[in-house]
Amino acid sequence: PATFLTLFALTSATALHAQATTQDPTEYVPKVDVAVGYDYIHANAPPSGCNCFGLQGGFISAAYKAKFWLSIAAEVTGEHANNISALGQNLTLTTYTAGPRITFRRYRTVLFAQGLVGAAHGSDSYFPTATSYSTSANSFAFTTGGGVDVELNHRFAIRALEAQYLHTGFNNGINTSQNQYMLGAGVVVKFHGHYSMPHTHAEPAVAHKLGMTCSSDFRNVEPGQPLQVTAVTESSTGATDLLYDWKTDGGALSAQAGVATIDTNGLQPGHYRVSARASSPSDAALASTCDVAFHVIPPPPISIPLAPPPPTTAAGIEADRVFHTNVPDVFFDYDKSNIRSDAQQAIATGAAYLMAHPEVRVLLGGYSDERGTVAYNLALGEKRAETVRDALVSAGVATERLEIVSYGKGAQVCLKENEGCFQRNRRTAFLMRP
Repeated sequence: PATFLTLFALTSATALHAQATTQDPTEYVPKVDVAVGYDYIHANAPPSGCNCFGLQGGFISAAYKAKFWLSIAAEVTGEHANNISALGQNLTLTTYTAGPRITFRRYRTVLFAQGLVGAAHGSDSYFPTATSYSTSANSFAFTTGGGVDVELNHRFAIRALEAQYLHTGFNNGINTSQNQYMLGAGVVVKFHGHYSMPHTHAEPAVAHKLGMTCSSDFRNVEPGQPLQVTAVTESSTGATDLLYDWKTDGGALSAQAGVATIDTNGLQPGHYRVSARASSPSDAALASTCDVAFHVIPPPPISIPLAPPPPTTAAGIEADRVFHTNVPDVFFDYDKSNIRSDAQQAIATGAAYLMAHPEVRVLLGGYSDERGTVAYNLALGEKRAETVRDALVSAGVATERLEIVSYGKGAQVCLKENEGCFQRNRRTAFLMRP
């Protein structure tokens, strides 16, 4: 009929234009869709040959998606025609059917095929019975066919065409079999959907991979010895903008990108582990992990020299007081052994006294605060004593009068844990040799 062909042409043109201008790499897959539209039936209800006629009306259908390709559909149609036979009767035909629907998606185009079973109701017409006739009747009905929907956006689509075969079993006086054809078009509204990549027959994409290994500069460390762990990655995509997440079950961790440093100060001897995870911020699937173990071993025993005992006689005590008044201690910054500007005067005063008393020989003792390992602080104390000795030699004191020793953190003058106390312990002290 002209009405249906006009509607079909308009909806098809609109749908094809929408598909051509808005290709989307993802699909919106609805859980439920509802369609309404125009319906035309090419019917042959009268008993004579095929006195075919057309019924026009509308349809409403709904489908619930059970799987990506399978839905349960239900459809109600209602059509009417006048003067369907020589007797001049009319016919209103209503169908109620439901059944499975199979769909195939390709971007914004959805093809479907369905087989629906149910009932049909005819009214406002002539239905013969064994003894008389009735103006209405009921019948078994089933339809089979399919159609095509073209999506305008994630909520609306055009049902460009729905074509089905309809069978009913009304009594028309000669047989109880009517074979009819249905054509329809309309609009579709979708609900409760989600986005999904389109299903195609292309070869599956190759999964990108990220290889990762971890290595450390030492496997066995003493408490307080720093440990460095390096992560090396190899990406199949060449990705360099990786994010790193470092963890350790022992020590204080600091990290920058693929390098982490573990402070082992205070760790008990035993086995520990460092792990890392690298991932791409632009590709969640591109990630890898690695780990490395390290062992904290007990430090070897270290012999710390004993400081010479203080003088016990009155003359010795006075001489020691005069000496320390004129040769003051030299203090240092944390973890440093260079001469500070405020220590230059102490060295100058001490050098002047020693130059005036050439008979005095001096023991320079290097000290540190209690932070760090015994071995590390012994080395730091020795370096501080050497620095002060070199400064005195530069000021004119003979080298053979100067002897150095390191006490590290083994001989503290202040035992409180605060910066003032730490500063008093970071020093090079002068002792008169007998």
